[in-house]
Amino acid sequence: MFKRGFFALYLCALFTTHCVADAKSGSAKALIVNAQSDAYKAFLHLSVIEDANHELDLSQARQLLRAGTGDSGFRQIPGYGPTNSVYWGRFVVDASLSPGDYVLNMALPRMTSVDLFLPDGTLIAGGTKVPFQERMIRSSQIAFPLRIEAGAPAEYMLKVSSQSSMIQWPLFLYTPEGWTRAEQGRIWLNALYLGLGIGLLGYNLFLTAALRSLSYLYYSLLIVFFVIANMDLRGVATEFLWESNCDWNLISLLTWIHLTPLVALPLARRFLRIDSRQPWLLRIIYGLFAWEALLLAASLGQLIYGQQIWLIFFDAVTFIALPAFLFVAGLLRWRDGFGPAIYFVMAWAALLVAIIVNGLVVVGALPYFQWMRDLLLLGSSMEMILLSIALANRFRYSERERDRLAAMSEARNGFLRTMSHDMRTPLASIVG
Repeated sequence: MFKRGFFALYLCALFTTHCVADAKSGSAKALIVNAQSDAYKAFLHLSVIEDANHELDLSQARQLLRAGTGDSGFRQIPGYGPTNSVYWGRFVVDASLSPGDYVLNMALPRMTSVDLFLPDGTLIAGGTKVPFQERMIRSSQIAFPLRIEAGAPAEYMLKVSSQSSMIQWPLFLYTPEGWTRAEQGRIWLNALYLGLGIGLLGYNLFLTAALRSLSYLYYSLLIVFFVIANMDLRGVATEFLWESNCDWNLISLLTWIHLTPLVALPLARRFLRIDSRQPWLLRIIYGLFAWEALLLAASLGQLIYGQQIWLIFFDAVTFIALPAFLFVAGLLRWRDGFGPAIYFVMAWAALLVAIIVNGLVVVGALPYFQWMRDLLLLGSSMEMILLSIALANRFRYSERERDRLAAMSEARNGFLRTMSHDMRTPLASIVG
């Protein structure tokens, strides 16, 4: 467990220093758009500078970035980890070959503040601080409409800060057709995930009522928290559930993330039959439960005391440590001969692999592809399906175990009846 916790801390440290290792100083090249493509990786053409003391205004930031101060020449999506700093970004678009309307997308819906400054200085506010109904493009993503004319290259400035997520720059430029296709793909994927979650929830609530099993109840709650957390992470909850409550929107994701272990840990204890025979596993479960309850209280406390950036770091560590622990606990119980634990192990392994691969993409250790945005959704889907199979397999295992114990009991009773009869017969003849 210590090694896994250290690996989580290492990933967070890599994530925080990613830009330093991946970028270089100097001005970025202009993004040249043409009629042959409908999507562009604008982050490859970014120049980024940190404003740790929140002192720079638009003209000062622009001047520094034009002079080559800051990071540029990114090979992967730049990321700066959890921080209170403000970051300024600059990119230039040359649309002389294909002028027209475009959509600029910051593909991290949980960013608190993403402000776009047009070439004429006009400000377009974005991020979770802006109620959904006030967004210029009604989307779960952070998106801005651009009108790029032919002629001289157009310079755009971005001002980014976030207290509800890590700072990243997954910046993309789309044509209207490319944006429509990307949105349709996201909508279909979200719908499939929601349909899977609702189907599994209904089925397991029925089993909860029929079997009166706490394990199925815990699993049903786990599905609810998983689905809401993933939809919140993808911006869908902002669009449909709390579109105008910006204060709750800032802490909602952390809340669902910390609610999930509060049902996953009791589920693991009941499913794996962890009791006093595994005292160290039991102590870890109690400790993790108390730790998650404390982080949940701290997350909710942000409504009163304001945003606390340090919570994001602990969230990142917990996000890896919890499935790693459940994976190891299931593996140990399977090694002890508890057969149903194999599907439990597979379920948490699927989620753990998705989290680790996503983290390696974030820190630039793996190349970025469009489909990698949906890794956590895929891992979560596999985890929910495999846990459902695991619970069904455990129920069958329990039934077989009960049948075996009943057969043993019946055999013992039959033996005792036979012995009693065999002993009574000669005794009766003697007494008679």
